[in-house]
Amino acid sequence: MTRVELWGGFSNVGADVMLVPKQFEDDFLEFYDQGCFEQHPNHVYMINNFDLVEDDLDLLFFILSHKYGGCFTKQPRLIEFIMRYNGAVIYPGFSFGVGGYRAESRLASVIFKSFKEVIEKLDDFSKDFFLRFPHSGEDNWIVAPLSMLTNNSFPELNFYYDANHISGVYYKKVAGLRSVFEEYADLNLHEKICFISSYFLVKSEYLFSFGDITQAIVFLHRAVETLFISWLVEDRQLYINSAGEIGCDKYKYLMDYMGMVKSSRSISDNESRAIKCLNLLRNKCKYAHGYSYVDYSDACALLRDLSGLFYQDATVSSYSKSFKDALNLDDDFFNIIYIYLLESFCVRKL
Repeated sequence: MTRVELWGGFSNVGADVMLVPKQFEDDFLEFYDQGCFEQHPNHVYMINNFDLVEDDLDLLFFILSHKYGGCFTKQPRLIEFIMRYNGAVIYPGFSFGVGGYRAESRLASVIFKSFKEVIEKLDDFSKDFFLRFPHSGEDNWIVAPLSMLTNNSFPELNFYYDANHISGVYYKKVAGLRSVFEEYADLNLHEKICFISSYFLVKSEYLFSFGDITQAIVFLHRAVETLFISWLVEDRQLYINSAGEIGCDKYKYLMDYMGMVKSSRSISDNESRAIKCLNLLRNKCKYAHGYSYVDYSDACALLRDLSGLFYQDATVSSYSKSFKDALNLDDDFFNIIYIYLLESFCVRKL
């Protein structure tokens, strides 16, 4: 087990990882060069700040123990708070409660301020993504540019984001998605419809995860329908005009599109049954033609049975991944803090 120790001066007790206060730097280097330690330290960090209190040191111990595979039983309150968001799904209102934390030390306060900014900005971004859609309500989704590019949803890279590693997480989160959005205007018709299908799918999955099952079914229905339309456009069985209208001799519905798709593509019997069930549930629900409630287990089974339908399409799969990468806090928070400690010169590794 990796040991992390704080060197108090003139001690030959070693450790795998040694933290050295700035006032003891010269003495430590003399001990280190002369090989006075019983256990030669493998990693040495100089603490550059004289004003760190016990809570700050606990935070340093915890981050370094985690980095080198050790065990520090006292988990700082800042870590407990941040771990609530580790791997979390970002959604409108995601940042509610983030202001309830009160930092126990100066270092924890600085780190928390940056994380709070990341969480709040990602919350704002999710509101644009989920509540306003990448297009505005007045746009023709086929020919109009994505309004999220023009309403300041995406940050501009500047010195602040570049210099602060923690705040920079936010920029890096959405920068990749911004490039996807910027390419939208130059996509062909099939690719644009795949983009829209991916959006409906991701929105459906997020609604599922937060228990809004009926709306999730409505968006899943729209995702499947749009996926079928994208295939039919690619196979030249359908076209969409500049007004965004589907050109055919009569208005078609999901089951019509599935029948057309089956003439050129493979849909399994299980997927066909799931699509029929999806269509029925959607039609009966209160957001379509009925007033019924969609059962959670039925809805989850549909999402599971239809997931392969989407991910066999490389374009839809790629867009879905881009959306999810920008909307999930699956980062290694401990490593982010570690890099911040080095870049902010709080500690210096020898």
